[in-house]
Amino acid sequence: MKIALFDHGGHNHIGIVTDAGVLDFSRAYQAQQLIQSGKECPQLVTDMVTLMRAGLFQRQTFAAVLTFVAQHNLQDAFVVAAPKLRAPIPQPGKLIALGGNYSHPGEDDPDEPPLFFKPASSIIGPEEPIIYRKNLNVVEPEIELTVIIGRRGSHIARADAMDYVAGYTALNDVTARDLQNVAWEAQRPWSYTKGIDTFTPIGPYVVLPDAVGDPHNLAMTMRVNGEVVAEANTNTMLFQIPFLIEYISQYMSLEAGDIIATGTPVHPGGLTPGDTVELEIAEIGILRNSVAADSEA
Repeated sequence: MKIALFDHGGHNHIGIVTDAGVLDFSRAYQAQQLIQSGKECPQLVTDMVTLMRAGLFQRQTFAAVLTFVAQHNLQDAFVVAAPKLRAPIPQPGKLIALGGNYSHPGEDDPDEPPLFFKPASSIIGPEEPIIYRKNLNVVEPEIELTVIIGRRGSHIARADAMDYVAGYTALNDVTARDLQNVAWEAQRPWSYTKGIDTFTPIGPYVVLPDAVGDPHNLAMTMRVNGEVVAEANTNTMLFQIPFLIEYISQYMSLEAGDIIATGTPVHPGGLTPGDTVELEIAEIGILRNSVAADSEA
């Protein structure tokens, strides 16, 4: 099952992806609560993290709403044929990324996961433009399988780690490689080279864990202007998801809505304004964004 965040009259709503379109879960859930509980004004839930914190971000919740809609013949009232999708988690408490979770030619494999953080201000959704700033010379995309944490935990045991996963999505860890290389040579922090506004597209959906056969064996394809520029598989990941959750949670609590981007296996060439980049991860979906020139003077 795939869960989306989409625009509804200028506001975010949660949606369930169906063959007919995206069903407006936010409004359908409110109607279900109104009829079943008799509440005069049930809460309109419009973000996924609220559901996670309430323990409701799970297949049973969404399946019950789909059943309710079908039983009351409300499909026409709640299904949106072609909604504008948003980043599923637009304001995570933490966005933790890995700088080296796959082997790369000429680089030593790390002994421990190299972690860094990306600011929420860099997040955009599907089909939103990546802005190529005027002072940049080399801007590169990076395809990454991404984990959404569903509940709070600290010192999580590896054996229990997958119980904390709410779902998976795709993330483009866009990088100003020219700035990163300069910072790297000078031994300065380089997180800012990945935290530029619009440099973290996320989406298109959150895919529930039981809809993903094996997150450590998913084909990954990157296309630029329709041409395949890189192919890989998550089965070459150095530090797998249970290890990452255990490792990170020894140092900081993980909370509902936190995001872990598991690193990129490939470093293709740079982008230019006018390009369209697509990241496709099997069983997850296609994250598509155009690249636009900076309009700022």
